[in-house]
Amino acid sequence: MAAAAAPRRVLIAGAGIAGPVVAYWLGRAGIRSTLIERAPDLRTSGQTLDINGVARQVVERMGLTSAIKAACTGEKGTLIVDENDRTRATLPVGFGPTNEYEIVRHLLSEVFYGASKDSTEYIFNDSITSIVETDSEAVVSFASGAPDRAFDAIVAADGIHSSTRSLVFDRDSSEVTYVPMGTHSAYFSVPSRPEEDGIWSKWCFLPGRRSIWLRPTGSSSEAPAMLANLLTRDAESQRRLKGYRHLSQVGQKALFEDFFANSGWKAERILAGLDAADDFYIQEIAQIKASQWSKGRVVLVGDAAYSPSPFSGMGTSCAITGAFILGNELAKRDQSVSQAFAAYERLVRPHVEKCQADAIGPSLANFLLPETSWGLTRLFAVLGTVSAVVNSPIKRLLALLGGEGQEDEKIVLPDYPHTR
Repeated sequence: MAAAAAPRRVLIAGAGIAGPVVAYWLGRAGIRSTLIERAPDLRTSGQTLDINGVARQVVERMGLTSAIKAACTGEKGTLIVDENDRTRATLPVGFGPTNEYEIVRHLLSEVFYGASKDSTEYIFNDSITSIVETDSEAVVSFASGAPDRAFDAIVAADGIHSSTRSLVFDRDSSEVTYVPMGTHSAYFSVPSRPEEDGIWSKWCFLPGRRSIWLRPTGSSSEAPAMLANLLTRDAESQRRLKGYRHLSQVGQKALFEDFFANSGWKAERILAGLDAADDFYIQEIAQIKASQWSKGRVVLVGDAAYSPSPFSGMGTSCAITGAFILGNELAKRDQSVSQAFAAYERLVRPHVEKCQADAIGPSLANFLLPETSWGLTRLFAVLGTVSAVVNSPIKRLLALLGGEGQEDEKIVLPDYPHTR
């Protein structure tokens, strides 16, 4: 009788969204993976995320729908306001940026961590420094100086600036292309004021291609913090933000304080919160386009492979869907690692390329973040018309026609044996 195949050894880099989902599905198939995270613990910063389309089917198969819904913000929709705090449009759930699965990033990460931790070896405060492949395995060295370890597969799930990806994929070739979209965003929490904040998000558009978005972090009006999102797209701010990742946090904050000083609306309160925030970070809105998602025994997933950008509204959903398929393909004992990687890319690539193509492009971004007061007048007129439609009886017709947050699905989830 032939000996049973040894369990596949899998190392996952990144404890955000995609990494723990891969680990969960490997664990469900009886494979105990190792997940390494550079941070000393789960990160507590991050923006509000939403879960769409087939990704909802994934969390349902994980048995996590109730846990995720319980952690959602309960945001009722988005109020579009001007610098004088006048409401210009009211966009309820499903007809604007808000959907029913609206959750702060670190809370979603905690749900996936809790579901995967019993079947996963989690290592925090460490990272991969080198990967040396042989004919039969990949030998990994660690920043902590821990002994080298051998794995059959390495999953890079460590984000758009993946350090694991950079160890294997050539930065100076077309293997991986970083596509900036001409916009930067800053995220941070500010103390809530229940009497004025409520449970609707409020998005204030300003001249100079800027906006301030204030969003609830919990369904209770007593939630201790709101999440602020500052967007800037004008040419001068983009010039000054080049190389922002090499600045200290103090230097980064100073730039956004300068960009939004004397902006009206709630800018004074929000900039005071920015100054005090310990969860502040900047993100350049960008996409990742890779000609191949695997190389040797290393495979990319989530933003490390195919970030569609926040302008698509599908980054989290693509990460969850891709992680589900990758984890389950790796769990198959009757195919090699390279075959698992190829099946994963074949199944997922058409879906994420459609999501990338559907992301907000330069023309629409310029319309949404206009340079002049006249551009704002035009924007408010259009959004006001949308608001009038979705808050009228026509809304029922739109819902029947699929307008209430329903998208055209481009992927069907395979029915793997241990996912039933």
